[in-house]
Amino acid sequence: MIVPIRDQYLEGAKVAHTELVVLPKEEAEQLRSQVAERFARSQVSWLWERFVDAVAIQDDKSWKWVDDYIAGSETIIFFNKFDDSTIFVLPAGSRLVPILRETYLSEFYLTNSRADYLLCYNHHGYLIANWNRARMAQSAHSEYAFAE
Repeated sequence: MIVPIRDQYLEGAKVAHTELVVLPKEEAEQLRSQVAERFARSQVSWLWERFVDAVAIQDDKSWKWVDDYIAGSETIIFFNKFDDSTIFVLPAGSRLVPILRETYLSEFYLTNSRADYLLCYNHHGYLIANWNRARMAQSAHSEYAFAE
């Protein structure tokens, strides 16, 4: 039996003693549109395939680095809409990696409520970013070269 992504994350949050809040549907759709408009080209295929000006690194364990990039700030977590339309809010001060450890690691996207950046981990093991390069350079994994 395949466990829905939403359920995987909610169970992962419970195991990690972390709260995940489901964004109301109207706000979720608005955020999804804002992200697509700001960071992607067309409306075909997966969102990460349509990124504009993205940088990426391929490492199957790169999902473990996301807490270093979100730095404890409030984070929006979402998925390819055809996989699961749920959008979660991870409160400030929380860590995402303990939740991810409890999931099957489907593709996920991270941003903030203003959609200032977009970070994605995809099924090919790529961590893909669309954001200010100064922030990338300050990250704990800046020694890794993000390919353009």
